Amino acid sequence: MSGAGGGRGATGSYGFDGVAQSYDGTRGGEERGRKVAARLVPFLDPDAPVLDVGTGTGVVGRALVDYGHTVYGLDLSPAMLVRARQRLGPVVVAADAARLPFRAAAFRQAVSVWVLQMVADAPAVLAEVARVLQPGGRYVIASGVLLPADDPIGVVYEQVWRNLDGEGRRDDRSARLRLLAPGAGFTVEHTGRFEPTYHRQSPAEAAAFLESGAPFFLWALDSAERERAIGPAVAELRAMPDPDRPRTRRTQRELVVLRRNPQSGAMHRPERTRTAEGADT
Repeated sequence: MSGAGGGRGATGSYGFDGVAQSYDGTRGGEERGRKVAARLVPFLDPDAPVLDVGTGTGVVGRALVDYGHTVYGLDLSPAMLVRARQRLGPVVVAADAARLPFRAAAFRQAVSVWVLQMVADAPAVLAEVARVLQPGGRYVIASGVLLPADDPIGVVYEQVWRNLDGEGRRDDRSARLRLLAPGAGFTVEHTGRFEPTYHRQSPAEAAAFLESGAPFFLWALDSAERERAIGPAVAELRAMPDPDRPRTRRTQRELVVLRRNPQSGAMHRPERTRTAEGADT
């Protein structure tokens, strides 16, 4: 559940080392991991190992293990992997999702939860996952980017996001994945939606959240860049009527299942011989 790839910021991958200590406490932890895993399980074969690309702190991987799956995980963040190893044991590895340390066709299935919006080059990650999947294998993706907001606070948040990602490089929702899938050797097999979540937030609280720099899309910005990015949004939020009154907000994400084509035309890098412990299936 964290980015994997080199670099960071608007064109690089986002790093998670600085938030590893607080990540579970601010993102729902194991309870949320179990809920997400429950939506992935119907698309996974219990008799085949699962590659968790961007495993983060391992909360989803741990839940999949509890559902009876064998899970191998990878993540770019050493600090996140400390927690993942506590949950999963020595079956996780520090690696770049754009250069997976596994042989071709090593897995029958892979998952990523809130990952592709974090990486520097989503097409490269998709092609690399296709390389390590067997023909007909599945890549089950929980999109990180929210579906379009239907409340005033969400609309403001979304505008900040769009301003920072004008080319849509971070969009990992189904519409963009449909465009990227063929070039990586995938076909979109299924799209769905997770259950919506509801929470209460006032415009003033939303403004303070942006000012804190907590949203991941602000992590790579220095103070001056962040002020330019959020200044108009903060002003708009604080100018809303009764800004201290909490509103009910509804957010929702997508589930996308990709199927590895029997004969992929995607361009893949030469095979690497090094594999992580337990990688071969």
